[in-house]
Amino acid sequence: MDAVIRLSEIRVNARIGVGGEERSEYQELLVDAGLKTDIRNAVIYDDIGEALDYMKVEETIRAVSGAREYCLVENLAYEICRALLTDFIILSVEIKITKFPAGLKGKAAGVSVEVGPLETVHL
Repeated sequence: MDAVIRLSEIRVNARIGVGGEERSEYQELLVDAGLKTDIRNAVIYDDIGEALDYMKVEETIRAVSGAREYCLVENLAYEICRALLTDFIILSVEIKITKFPAGLKGKAAGVSVEVGPLETVHL
């Protein structure tokens, strides 16, 4: 039995931007994640050990965001997807990242990039 678990507006800090000056300081971003997973055993056994631990998912998103500098939001979104597909038993992942660039202040609330769904590889 498949289900989608959504984490909304995870606040992360990242050094991100096309220019070095923009990456010189951390910027707050909002990350939304949609994780498709099989919940069959979690439902049958009512056991967190059989479920997707969304607290660990949040920690992974935060860790990837702060691990290095990124020029593009698209690249950060892809790296988050890759880490989640590698570290967790999920079928697919969608990531949305919202950035609030200083250059858009007063013109737009922010800019968002959505990546996915990216699926796990079954060998």
